[in-house]
This record gives sequence, C-alpha cells and structure tokens, in this order.
Amino acid sequence: MRQEQVGEVTILSPHGSLLSDSPTGDDLHHLANALELIATEGRSDCLIDLSQVDLISSIGIAIFLSTSRKMEVNNQTLSFCNVTNRVASIFVIMRLSLVFTVYETRDEAITALFSARKPPP
Repeated sequence: MRQEQVGEVTILSPHGSLLSDSPTGDDLHHLANALELIATEGRSDCLIDLSQVDLISSIGIAIFLSTSRKMEVNNQTLSFCNVTNRVASIFVIMRLSLVFTVYETRDEAITALFSARKPPP
C-alpha cells in the first residue's frame, strides 16, 4: 500500500483485494493499522484511493466505519476516490454513499478536502 501526504490530507492507495488475508493485495491488518494511526494522530483527513482495489470484505467495510467514527471526534474526515465499478456496487448495495463522501478523482477529492478543512475547536 502506498501512503503519501498532500498538505493536511493523508492518501492511502491499497491494491488488490482487501480481505483479511489476501494473497492478491494488501491485507486489512496493514490498512487498519495505517487508518488507526491517522485517526489517533488527529492531524489530517484521510483519502483512500480505491483505483487498484477489486474487492472489499465486510470486515473492511467495518474498519472504514469504525475509523470514520474515531476521526469525526477529531474533526477529521475519511473519504474515497477512484472507486472501481465492482467496489462501487458494494458501496451502493451497502448504502455507504450515505455515510462517506466518494469523489470521482483524486484531484477533485484533494481540492474539496482542502476547501472544507475546518480549524480545530
């Protein structure tokens, strides 16, 4: 998984299948650890680029939901971009677009997150 910092946005770019132990991509343990660190530090929003992800398990969805709740306490957001068609169908079925903001492109996401960043209380 690639991780980069763009201003106050941490971008995670996992690949393959996000399953508990996936031989075809990043495992969820690695992604969960990265998300936990971002949420605990409380300094940046997080954007997950799903352009290289072909499948997410229900455990992965639970990790996203749990992390999002932790981040909200620190005035952070968890967003997604470049969602593949297969993953987009999972988001639609599970109604995740009601919970998360999903951007078409990385540039669109970064622009929106920069303009929406609120100063800490």
